[in-house]
Amino acid sequence: MSVLWNPDALVPMFDHEEILSAVKGHSPTDEQKAALWPQASLHRARTPADDATEAAVLILLYPHEGEMRLPLMRRTSVDGDVHSGQISLPGGRREANESLRQAALRETHEEIGVQIAESQVVGSIDPLWIPVSGYIVYPFVAVGRGPFEFTPDAREVESVIVSSVEELSRAELRSTFERADRSLPCWRLPEGKVWGATAMILTDLLARLAQARPG
Repeated sequence: MSVLWNPDALVPMFDHEEILSAVKGHSPTDEQKAALWPQASLHRARTPADDATEAAVLILLYPHEGEMRLPLMRRTSVDGDVHSGQISLPGGRREANESLRQAALRETHEEIGVQIAESQVVGSIDPLWIPVSGYIVYPFVAVGRGPFEFTPDAREVESVIVSSVEELSRAELRSTFERADRSLPCWRLPEGKVWGATAMILTDLLARLAQARPG
């Protein structure tokens, strides 16, 4: 039987070894993820289409003022883009001449102006298939030394939003909303709603961190 965790007791500050252990550890079970969202549906399509487009995102963790922080961004509004205006992690489509890891780092540099070395990437977590846009997204985790000076690309990024593991662990910010007859998980941050693929990826990360430091 899986051991559940208490998301309200998640300690915000993790050292490098704990983050490495979390990323390299076992994938969280659906039961463990559901502990964060007891009222939400975490159902998702698991088998990508044969013609799925590969993309990569970066979870950039860095300690600052007693918190383990990470940048998110609000995408610019573009007609016809199903993810337009949403809050997401930096990232995008893999180009033909690069690896998925390189794609995550390149997109992070292009979108929010932060240069991260490949040596700072501690690993990747479970990929996520997004049927609505046809992407299979590979999340990578890096640990950096902040604070960073973010310079968003105005063509793609409306603003950079700095959150933290501590903030994402606060019960009062976890919520749900109804969409297509389903109750979907989201964080209601002061800057806006974090939902969809980004919420699923961050849920995976929090569950892994909790496994790395249970109790």
